[in-house]
Amino acid sequence: MTLQRWFHWLLIAVLVGLSRLVAQPVTWVSAGDNNTVFLKADGTLWATGEGAFYGADGEAEREFQPKPVRIATGVIAAQAGEKCVVFQKSDKSLWLLGQFSDTGNAVDELKTLEPLRLATKVRWFTTDGMRLLFLRSDDSLWRMGWRSSDEEFVAKPQKLRKDVKAASLTPRYLLAIRKDGALMAALSASNAPVKWTKVGKAKSFADGACYLMRSPLSGS
Repeated sequence: MTLQRWFHWLLIAVLVGLSRLVAQPVTWVSAGDNNTVFLKADGTLWATGEGAFYGADGEAEREFQPKPVRIATGVIAAQAGEKCVVFQKSDKSLWLLGQFSDTGNAVDELKTLEPLRLATKVRWFTTDGMRLLFLRSDDSLWRMGWRSSDEEFVAKPQKLRKDVKAASLTPRYLLAIRKDGALMAALSASNAPVKWTKVGKAKSFADGACYLMRSPLSGS
C-alpha cells in the first residue's frame, strides 16, 4: 500500500468517526403548541419552531426557526410547553428556558432568554407550559405556574406535600400516590396548604381514575 493510499484510508476513517460523533441519535422528542424540542444521545437539547427562547428581545423572539438550534447540554429529560421548555440535567437540577405561562400580562408569567434553574435534586417533573409539577429526591411534591385556568399565578416553586411516590397533573386535579399506596387528590385551584383527600388505593394513576369518576372531590 502506497503512502498516499494509506493517508486516503486514514482520512476516511477519521471522517467516519467524526460523522458518528456529530450524527448523535435522537432519544426523546417533545412537542409544544408552537415548537418541538428533541434530546440527543450525547445529552444536547435541540429546538425548532416558534418560541420565546430563540432570540433577543422584541419581535425576533417570535420568529419561526426551521433549523434546529442547540439550547442546552448535559440534559437527561425535557418537555416542551407552548413557548418554553422545561428540562432536567444529569445533576438532577430542573431548568426553564422561554416564556412560561403566556398570558400577555408580565405579572402572570415567567420569562427568561437564558436557562433559569428552578430546583435541585429533582427525580420527576411534568408541565403543560402553564403549570409545572415536580418531585424531589426527598419525596416532596412541588408546583409552580397557574393553580388553574383563572386562579393565582405561583411564580416560585411551592411545596405541596411529602411522602409521595408518584404524581400526576390534570386540568382539574392534583394527584399523588403516597409511599403506602394511598391515592390522594386535591383540586388544582387549591391554595396552599392544599387540602388532600384520600380517594382509594392505587399502584398507578390508571388504577386511580375510577375513584375520581365515582367520587369527585367537592367543588369539582
